[in-house]
Amino acid sequence: MTEPTDPAAGTETPTADPHEDAPGVTRLVTLSDGMNAIAMTLLVINVTVPGHLDAAAFHKALNDALPGLGAFALTFTLIAGFWRDHRRILTSLPTETAVVTRLVLLGLGLVALLWFWLTLVPAHCLLGHRLPGRLLRR
Repeated sequence: MTEPTDPAAGTETPTADPHEDAPGVTRLVTLSDGMNAIAMTLLVINVTVPGHLDAAAFHKALNDALPGLGAFALTFTLIAGFWRDHRRILTSLPTETAVVTRLVLLGLGLVALLWFWLTLVPAHCLLGHRLPGRLLRR
């Protein structure tokens, strides 16, 4: 990337990548913002109602979608709360360390797993089905 050193002369000198000098915490906050935004956006994929239905079939399909909608609302709230608290903690840190980076990546991995939880819960738990033994150990 280049930027002019003398606007009148129009000369340019190469500069380093602007992200190389960014503080590590700022980069972690940006990564966290992006991953949480994507996770919250992907949650709505599981909330569907088929099109071209008559009134009775539409109401039944809407009723069938309610567990998914409830799981969506709960998961969205969990991710939003995690994001808010995560951002507040990260912005209060003066510097980023390897331990902080690992903990941030672990937390973001757990956020990504919440999408799996959303697909599992409405189909099995909220509709009265038991989870297979391999997924849930008693």
